[in-house]
Amino acid sequence: IEIDADAMEWDNRRYFGFIVPDKPEAALIGSVDDTRFISLILNGTNGNPYCNLMTVTPERLSSLNLSDFDIVILAGGNYRNTDLKRIEQYLAAGGSALIFACPETPQDVFAPFAAALGFGQINEQVYPEKMRQEFARLDNQHPLFEGVFKSEYESGKPVESPLIQQARTVNGAQPIIELQSGTFLAESAFGEGRAVYIAVPPNLKWS
Repeated sequence: IEIDADAMEWDNRRYFGFIVPDKPEAALIGSVDDTRFISLILNGTNGNPYCNLMTVTPERLSSLNLSDFDIVILAGGNYRNTDLKRIEQYLAAGGSALIFACPETPQDVFAPFAAALGFGQINEQVYPEKMRQEFARLDNQHPLFEGVFKSEYESGKPVESPLIQQARTVNGAQPIIELQSGTFLAESAFGEGRAVYIAVPPNLKWS
């Protein structure tokens, strides 16, 4: 930056710098139907993606070196027990994961994985047409919502919500968004890493 000239021009110029961080490396794992909306968001607009995104099917999860990624997104699919054990190891070593409910993965495989991460028990909930669920409580102080709400918003007040016809809620970890029937969005620390769980798949089948 250089200010207008004066009698002492030698001190009219100032230098500054700032760090531009590298785009995070993200692995998105799921079927085409499960990854479509997430890909649209992360790829950004005007050719300016928010991250370096690699998308693979669950069958190729075993071929990934998870330590190459800043975050792993489990969008859905039929995950094997060995795949989920690798996710546990990745989180314990300091990784981050976003985990969606996975209807295709057998409950006797997925439920122990969720419990091991600290999310507690998974409860399958199907809501009749006249009893569709909406968000009942939201922790607006959570860092996920930084800059989203006005300062006068009171934590716990109702917010705009999708209509949810089916969910796999949890009863453990730190609740971020809750339904009347359980936790919809939760965060858990595991080893050196952190995981966030969402109780529906990232498609239009359950909400």
